[in-house]
Amino acid sequence: MDFSFPEICCDNLRARYKDNFSVSAFDHWLTEGECGSQPFMFYQDAVDNDRVADYQIIEDRFLYLFGNLIGNDFVLFNRSRSLEPKSVFKNKKFLGFKPQVVKLITRMVREHYIDDFYLPQYRLRIKGGYDLTHHFYFEDEVFVEPVVKIVRDAGLHILR
Repeated sequence: MDFSFPEICCDNLRARYKDNFSVSAFDHWLTEGECGSQPFMFYQDAVDNDRVADYQIIEDRFLYLFGNLIGNDFVLFNRSRSLEPKSVFKNKKFLGFKPQVVKLITRMVREHYIDDFYLPQYRLRIKGGYDLTHHFYFEDEVFVEPVVKIVRDAGLHILR
């Protein structure tokens, strides 16, 4: 399996893959006004506004999502400064993740680093995003419905 993806922007990713959607804590694309009225849009916002407990509920949903998506292995593309480019991680299950993998996912959700993962078992590329929204790109449409179910089970929303 070829894990060497070129460094390309979201628009080019949409053209390359069979299906795509974004996964968000919000149930629709927010307007600029709605963004400004939210108690927080990212982790530091929650810290500054004394809303970390509320933020943690959303972060836990993303950790549940990624914990249920990541199977025996995944590939991290070269966005994180803390790990070698194109690192391949072998994991048994989410609770058995290496501490560095949990830290990596948490940092992506908190927007400290925007990472890019490939999950071979779903033929799915996940590009970390901003404002509690991340982007999913499928090489094969057969995996869309199983992933949508996991997203919904996590209490998150699909945005197209």
